[in-house]
Amino acid sequence: RHNFSDFVKPASSKGKSIDDIHLTDEELGLYLDLAPFLNPSPYIVPEDMSLAKVYNLFRQLGLRHIFVVPRPSRVVGLITRKDLLLEEDGNTATTELQSTSVSAEPT
Repeated sequence: RHNFSDFVKPASSKGKSIDDIHLTDEELGLYLDLAPFLNPSPYIVPEDMSLAKVYNLFRQLGLRHIFVVPRPSRVVGLITRKDLLLEEDGNTATTELQSTSVSAEPT
């Protein structure tokens, strides 16, 4: 069995720890908005997924990282293949996606 420290890399190449960094009250009140750099829909895997399957995801999708989430997840919607099929509109020459409402029951 492994523990967290088996997978932790040093925070810096200079051997400094997070405890060696001291911030002022003013610095603690500052923040950096990283939202423009984040993927709003990252790849995720359940915590009990096999390492072989995770490895295949990295190889097939060219991933650099992936989030691990608890297994008991709640379904919030369903999209079927039919929802994504293109449908010819009889009145015009345009093609558009079918509009289907996907919603979750309130908790």
